[in-house]
This record gives sequence, structure tokens and C-alpha cells, in this order.
Amino acid sequence: MKRPSIILTSKFSIPSQGKFSKYLGYMARKEALEKQDYLTDEQKKELKALNYEIRKVEIKTLQTKTYYSSNQDSEDPLQKDAEKILHAKSWSELADQDFEKYLGYMARIGALAKVEHRTSKEEQELQRVTKASQELGEFHPTKDKLLLGVYTSDMDQVHLGDLQHIRDKLNSAQKHGSVMWQDVVSFDNVFLVKHKILNQETGKLDETLLRKATASMMEVMENEMDPPLYRPYWTASIHRNTDNVHIHIAIVEEENHRPIIERTNKFDEVVSQPRGKRTQKTIDHMKSKFANTLFDTSELTKQISIHRDAVRQGVKTSLQENLNDKQLQKQLNEIMAMLPSNRQSWNYAFLEKFDKKTKKKLDHFTNELLKNNQDWKEYQELVISYQKNREELYGKMTIKIMLKIKLKI
Repeated sequence: MKRPSIILTSKFSIPSQGKFSKYLGYMARKEALEKQDYLTDEQKKELKALNYEIRKVEIKTLQTKTYYSSNQDSEDPLQKDAEKILHAKSWSELADQDFEKYLGYMARIGALAKVEHRTSKEEQELQRVTKASQELGEFHPTKDKLLLGVYTSDMDQVHLGDLQHIRDKLNSAQKHGSVMWQDVVSFDNVFLVKHKILNQETGKLDETLLRKATASMMEVMENEMDPPLYRPYWTASIHRNTDNVHIHIAIVEEENHRPIIERTNKFDEVVSQPRGKRTQKTIDHMKSKFANTLFDTSELTKQISIHRDAVRQGVKTSLQENLNDKQLQKQLNEIMAMLPSNRQSWNYAFLEKFDKKTKKKLDHFTNELLKNNQDWKEYQELVISYQKNREELYGKMTIKIMLKIKLKI
């Protein structure tokens, strides 16, 4: 089986129920302090400590479950790479202290990037903070602090100053019981170059097209979940730190609208949690929508439909024009004699499933009728082109070249 050029790998995280009592205590005390008109130095310190503990619980009390949307061989390099990426720590999961460090690194990188003629000391510092930031995340700010390859459901471009807002949106959703779904879309770079999404010479990516495909995929998920997602918010980042370009996506609801289920944990305790798993059908539709947005095949499928209709008409016309041909009449009579007594079964789908012998004879008969038909030749070429496109995307045969003709005699 040919390997796919696009892989979608998925997991979801749910807020852990075990530490929520402590969390709610923190929140109650925080609200009580914030309602006061005046805070002593001691109370200010307590409020600061509470905010730290609240954020720590929000980040760390997650239970993660992973499931894969691809049935491909797990030894496939692209699949293995996707699984590693999926399990890597996300910047949105950093504890407060690490996140503050990360923002500091990003700010310093941005400042040093503006310096046109850096000294050797500044160059060493840039290398040091870049390495340190990469251990916590993978964003690369430009001189104006634009984060390359980062976008959200409400921002096509994200600057360094937007990170806290995005992180607060994700954490607020988790605080209100939302599942966090995470997806990684991984590409075969050769495939991206071939389709001019990645410029091999300059390394430039068509990020506008990737953003459009991501938004289309998230829309499918939003609408196909049961019930549909409640006020969804997602963030995505294009990463290029591996052999294959990939997109990391996280999506949450403003507050949980998933059904609550009960399960037994490793301590044999019954716990309640929102249902996070997506159906395989939804995952497949998400990937299909992403791929179809990247490679608009609407014109190709339109031409296939036009030629298919023309071929059907061509069969009827050729049959009428050659009814006096004795050899043709003989073949037709033989097929008629082989057809089932129930006329409702006189169609190609029935023969394909239950009567291969008659199907083979019918194929030969229609091929004779169409041997000089230009629409038939063009239809075959279009279907082959469509098939190759789907195999390249999904790594398997997706359609068969066949003309399904229902006989009405």
C-alpha cells in the first residue's frame, strides 16, 4: 500500500476530577479577596500565591487519552514522527513560571533580531535564549514580534503579546470543564513541494492555504460533534523543526457541552468526566475536508460527472444505431438470457455483487459499443487522474474505474 502524504493524528485531554475540590477552594478564597476594597501586604502576597496555584492546577490537572485517526503502519516514518509530535509538551500546558520564562526568551529573541550588526556576545546570547526557548516551545518571532506560522480561530496572525490571551482562553475553557482536543496534521515534504505549497529553494510555505484548510477542518469537527461544539476556540501553529512540516492544533469549547460519563480509574474509583472521543467518521471527514481544501478537485469531479452522463447517452445511441448488427444482437440476447428473472435486479451493482459471469459479459458488450467514443476515453483519463490524487493523499485505492450502467430493456 502506498504511504499517505497527509496524516492526521489526534488525542484529547479532560480536566481531572481528583483535584477540583482544592481548585474550587482556591477560587472561593481568590474571589473573597478580590471583593475587598483594600488589601494588606499579607493579603496581596496570598492573592498572588493563589493565582499561581490556580494556574498550576489548571495546567497540570489534565487526564490525556490518545487515539489515532490513521490505520497506517505505525512503523511508517511519517506516522512515527506524528505520534512523537502529538505527545510533545504544548506551550499552553506550561506552568506559570515556565511560561513567564518563555515570554522573556521570546521578547529577548525579538529584541536581538532587530540588531543589524550583533557583537559576538550578542550572537552567543541569541543562540542561548533561542535554544532555551526551543526547549519550551517552537515559535519564532520576527523583528516586530510576529509569531511565524501561528494563527487562531479569530486571528490570522499572532504576535508575542497575544500568547497570554490565547493561553487564558484555553485555560478558561478547561476551568469550565471543557475537553481539549489536540490534532497534528503531518505532511510528506516532497508532496508539498510537488504541489507548490512548499518552495524547495526558498523554504517558503503557502501559510494562507494551510490556514484555510485548518479552518475548514475545524468547522467539520464543530458541526459533526454530537451535540455541536459550544462556542469553540482553536489555536494552530505550523512547525518545521522535524523532517516533515506539521501543524499542531488545539480546540476547546467555552464551557463543556459534552455528555458526562462515568468510568473507573486506576484506583478503582468511579469518576465522572465529559466524553471526549470523536468518532472515526468525524476524524475521516476532518482529514478529507482538509485535503479537499488544499487541492480543490471540484472542477475535476464536475468534468467526470459531465463525461459520465455523456457516456451513458453514448451507450444508448450506439445501441440504437447498431441494432441490425447480427453479432451485436447475438451478444445482447445471450446477456438477456443470463439476467435474473426479477427485473429490479437488472442493474450493474447487482451483477457486480452476485453474478460476476454476466457482469464480465456486459463489460465486454459495453466496451464494444464505446470503443470509438471520445467521451469514454476522456472519462477514463479523468478518473485515473482523480484516483492518483486520492492515493497520494490517503495512501490507498479509493475508487475503481468502472462504468455502472443500469440496463432498461
